[in-house]
Amino acid sequence: MKPDSNTEPEEDFWELGDEEELPLVTDSTPEDKPVKSEESEADSEEGDSEEPAEEEPKNVSEEESEEDAEDEATEVAPEEGSSKIPILGSLTQISTLEKISLLAVLVILIGAASWGISTFYKNAPEGKLIDFTEDFPVEGAHAGIAEIETYWRKPVRTGENADHGVQLNAAIIPCARIVLHGSGSASLGISFRNGEQLIGDPHSLEVKGGKFVQTGSPEIIITSTAGFENLSEINAYTNADIDPWSVLIVEGEPSTNPSYTQDDKKLAEVRIAAESRD
Repeated sequence: MKPDSNTEPEEDFWELGDEEELPLVTDSTPEDKPVKSEESEADSEEGDSEEPAEEEPKNVSEEESEEDAEDEATEVAPEEGSSKIPILGSLTQISTLEKISLLAVLVILIGAASWGISTFYKNAPEGKLIDFTEDFPVEGAHAGIAEIETYWRKPVRTGENADHGVQLNAAIIPCARIVLHGSGSASLGISFRNGEQLIGDPHSLEVKGGKFVQTGSPEIIITSTAGFENLSEINAYTNADIDPWSVLIVEGEPSTNPSYTQDDKKLAEVRIAAESRD
């Protein structure tokens, strides 16, 4: 029985030893754990170091995706360009059409203006250019004139030398001093004119032997029965703002009434000078 008891403690001893060894194993296991942790850290570090290697394919994929996007953009660009090109073309076509239309309108306007101007000049009354006589003496078929002097003055309303037949609204009237040349005889028609328009009443004078029958001398002063209604108009006449007035002398055979419009019988026509006298 004792031996059995003795053996049992031995077994207990070994069991205790085993129990004591267990801590060693446990001690070894903690020692192994840090190794494993170091390995895990190393693995983790390797994993961290390997992450860029894993990111590189990601970058490649991103580059590929960017290239694909660019390819798609290049593929889309022609479509967008094709959609824009017709628009630009249409805009250029519209601008060209606008230019053509503007040119057409300008041509039409220029043509209409030229046609209007030509029609105006064709149909408008043509003013007659007056050829004033400047060189004296002048000789006609029946009489001659040595000198014609013209000027303006106020009409004389009263007295022995009153101007007869002058219009009441005339403030200043044209006058002409005529001196005959030679010894001819004729009937002279004298009129004052504003261009081709007759101003006032015409005068008929008889000339015999180179003298006026009315005065008995080769000199006479003739006044118009109409003139400027305002004295200030003589300033405009002096500044050439008013068309020139003239005195026209037409000759005919003695004891006749010569026409005041027959140019072939015109003896002289003189511009009324821009000079006023009292």
